[in-house]
Amino acid sequence: PARAEWLRQLLASAAPGPPAPPPAPPAACGAASEASALRAVAAAFAQVDGYGVARDAKRRQRESGVYLEGIQYGEVDPSAFAKALGWVSPADGERFVDLGSGTGKAVLTAAALHRFSCATGVELLEPLHAPAQRARA
Repeated sequence: PARAEWLRQLLASAAPGPPAPPPAPPAACGAASEASALRAVAAAFAQVDGYGVARDAKRRQRESGVYLEGIQYGEVDPSAFAKALGWVSPADGERFVDLGSGTGKAVLTAAALHRFSCATGVELLEPLHAPAQRARA
């Protein structure tokens, strides 16, 4: 019950009022700009071993006696995720929220390819969130 309330408040805070106007479209659109965006996402995560970070974070949790059961880490392939996002055809100005965002690959991919008013990742494990913050910079 407490987690459900926290999640409800989190989602409410991620959507304060009407969405901001979407940014201006990029100068070049289409396959070339998508390929360029995917290369930029890949470069941002080139030195990130998400599985290793998650494994170490879980080990530290177990050692400290605070293990969050049921948390599972999985990598997002930016090209496959781009294709999946294309299937749902996000409208300009919509919001993108990834709960359990890990290192942030899905969030950065979504932000790079679509005109969302905001793209937000929520991650409970700080060691996974830190690479997302670095990749965003």
